[in-house]
Amino acid sequence: MRGLTSLIKICIKIKSVNICRYTGGKYRLGKYISASILDYEKRYDELHGTGEPRPYFEPFVGMGGVMREIPETRIRKGTDLNPDVVGMWSSLQTGWIPPLEVTEELYNHVRDEVPMGDPRRGIIGFGASYSGYYFSKFMPTVYPGSRRNVMKFYPKMASVEFLESKSYENYLDIENHMIYCDPPYAGSTGNTGKKSRFLNQFDNEKFWEDMRQLCKKNLVFISEGSAPSDFHQIWEKEVITRMAGKGIEKRKTRYERVFVHESQII
Repeated sequence: MRGLTSLIKICIKIKSVNICRYTGGKYRLGKYISASILDYEKRYDELHGTGEPRPYFEPFVGMGGVMREIPETRIRKGTDLNPDVVGMWSSLQTGWIPPLEVTEELYNHVRDEVPMGDPRRGIIGFGASYSGYYFSKFMPTVYPGSRRNVMKFYPKMASVEFLESKSYENYLDIENHMIYCDPPYAGSTGNTGKKSRFLNQFDNEKFWEDMRQLCKKNLVFISEGSAPSDFHQIWEKEVITRMAGKGIEKRKTRYERVFVHESQII
């Protein structure tokens, strides 16, 4: 791995978490990841004598940390297994405005009584919850910043075509796209240390096999901590997360990496 010329190691500190800085999100990393995959695509096309801009697709779009950094001049498409995420972005495109404030009563009402896909579930479920964990514990102090970030970055997402909320497996027939996948990391846990509804549905082993098939007709990039031996790392960042626990600040170092299949290595 040391010989990779595109290897970058930058230590960043994540001090707070809200809807654009939720656990596993790419709030701070998006601009670096987007730059790395766009540069890789350029060099890949130069090597293979192609240059026609590919439509860009994210089947795990989440809160758009990477998507918003992809130039708006190219066709961009996104979806997510969580319908609340897609519902939020799609509703913003039609003029919906998030609530200015969230009380605990509203938080509980949206969590327990509002149907999936309602845009309020997207912004409140992540943006008013502890550490950005989906409907984990109500944290009123983080919501204003969450809402502010959504409204700040929404203009960069306004032209994205949001597809129906489905698993990535429903989009494996896509062709001639540049695809960035940010799946649940192997061993990820949901709020309170238990597997969430969405993580429980995810089969990491099948995912990698599906990626082998998807890259036969697309240029595919995958974020993960590690990958099978036939996938090669093209980018890395060291990340220090900082979270408080029982009055003591806890720090943990991890690595964000991007991989491509060996058939697409340059």
